[in-house]
Amino acid sequence: MDFSVPGLCKMAQYDCIKKLWLSLPDNWRNGYKNNAAPLNLFKVAEDSAELDEKKKEEYHTITAKTLWLSQRSRPDIQLATGYHCTKVKCPNADDWDRLKFLMQYPWKTRFLPLIIGMKEDGVFTIYIDGAHAVHRDCRGQGGLIGTFGTGAMLSKSGKLGLTTTSSTETEIVSTGQY
Repeated sequence: MDFSVPGLCKMAQYDCIKKLWLSLPDNWRNGYKNNAAPLNLFKVAEDSAELDEKKKEEYHTITAKTLWLSQRSRPDIQLATGYHCTKVKCPNADDWDRLKFLMQYPWKTRFLPLIIGMKEDGVFTIYIDGAHAVHRDCRGQGGLIGTFGTGAMLSKSGKLGLTTTSSTETEIVSTGQY
């Protein structure tokens, strides 16, 4: 943690990201991405081959490390990480490629810290949003961010517990769930 700027706290995990990067398969460490998830993150390829046991274990390990990182100092990777958490039981080749995509983002942005601070009024503001029917089972995705003015003091993203019939209903369910 860095408190060098009055009123702000900078949190980064450079060493954790480096350790994660070095633990990745060699052919994954040859590119960088500007965002954590591909545009087709929630589109499921029905014909994608299932991974062998060794790759399944590696997929699970990388996802767990990424989840730990996303909950500490990298809320920007929570959405993509949440997707991979839902796939750890039975990942396929398409999920493997998406995890590779995700892993190329934190390395490029490894020096980007989470900066949090408080406005003078000390008001804690919560923003909640939902995306309608983005999952295979037509459930939505919801998210929450809480801030005192600068940075995310609290953030969460996850699949909604109900199937909704409209985007308005998705927004209401997201508000209730978070």
